[in-house]
Amino acid sequence: MLANIFINFLAQGYLFLISFFTLPAILHYLGKEQFGFLALAAALLNYATTFDFGFGAALTQRVAYLHSQNRRQQLKTTIQTGFLTYTLLAAAIIISLDLFAQPILHLFNLSPQLFGQAQKIMPLIALNIGLYFPTIFAASIFQAENHFWRYNLRTFIVGTANTLGVFFLASRHFPLIAIFQLQTAALLLTLALDFWLLRSYLAYPHFSRRHFLQLGRFALFKFLSNTAGQISTQFPKFFLASLVNVASVSYFTVPFSLIQKLGVILSQIYIVFFPKIAHLNGRQQSAKIRRLFQRGQLLVAIITIPAIALGFWLGPLFLNWWLKDPQFVRQILPVFNILLVYFLVHAFTAIPVAILEGINQPQLPALLAWINAAITIGGGYFLIKRLAAPGAALTLLGYTLVTGPSVILLAWRSLKIPKPAPKPPLDLSSSQPLPQ
Repeated sequence: MLANIFINFLAQGYLFLISFFTLPAILHYLGKEQFGFLALAAALLNYATTFDFGFGAALTQRVAYLHSQNRRQQLKTTIQTGFLTYTLLAAAIIISLDLFAQPILHLFNLSPQLFGQAQKIMPLIALNIGLYFPTIFAASIFQAENHFWRYNLRTFIVGTANTLGVFFLASRHFPLIAIFQLQTAALLLTLALDFWLLRSYLAYPHFSRRHFLQLGRFALFKFLSNTAGQISTQFPKFFLASLVNVASVSYFTVPFSLIQKLGVILSQIYIVFFPKIAHLNGRQQSAKIRRLFQRGQLLVAIITIPAIALGFWLGPLFLNWWLKDPQFVRQILPVFNILLVYFLVHAFTAIPVAILEGINQPQLPALLAWINAAITIGGGYFLIKRLAAPGAALTLLGYTLVTGPSVILLAWRSLKIPKPAPKPPLDLSSSQPLPQ
């Protein structure tokens, strides 16, 4: 398991490093408004991928469970049903986004010049989001089968295109649409490799209504949880674009991207733990799951606490050196400090969520995620309208302080192991002779 965590750390560490070195240059070459639009497109992709309706996590949980019981035929049928489901979802999302492209653009306060470019780019954004869906399917299977080199193919290919590729195009003043064309090429390459690696499962795919319904319950709750999670993290950007201006999205997105990179590195622990817990749950090994919980939280603490301390201590120096724009750094420093506290609390929720979902109780994280979303919509609108980017950061901190401790407690209580019943006392009045 540690080897898989290391592979995930390696992939996310690579992505973090190239983002770290390329993001300031991309911001410089594109300018705040075009960079803000690129961030909005990424937010739209992240939000749209919640409309996989939770089938990615459901596939991971179910495939890991079936592997633990060595049910090969059911495993193949489940994977084929998932593949056909994702194919239909990808087609539906492309058509839907093409139909609603114009209303989506009118939600944002874009300059006339950028609006003209955005109209040409929206069909590509719709295509890229549709292509992203089958990569979710493939990654879910690789995750369940503990093939983490395969799982991280998308990270290496698409991540490289979105950082080094975007830097190359922006530095040579290519039009904004070229960036989205590059993303399309990267997604097509990822899909070709994914389908080749899964070819033994996907020959003559068959849809099973029974297996679809088996995935459905978990998928429904995961979809509710993902939808609420996207509202909580992406809506602050939409509020900034509509209530303030598109440029203000950059003041939140740049520090939040750093926090997200740290969070993504830590989420790799969740990605490894989740199928492992589902596997152990299939074998009814609650004691081992409880030990994994304790060790996982210890690992999170070892990574998180030093990172937060360094962030507060060296944050201003680091941001000035990294961005080389003192005025911009003064704007984002309060946002960065608030987000460091948010990350400190939020980091300790990854393992509890993996526990609850791995033991097939996805309804509990879903409930808490919607509490977060309600706080974001209500409190976020109020705070962002008055404080702009710092208000967005305070929104994230507020909901994490409310629901973070709750999910930790729920996961711990769900793993309570009942004490064995005491042995009955020896009945000395029995006529049977005592054992020698």
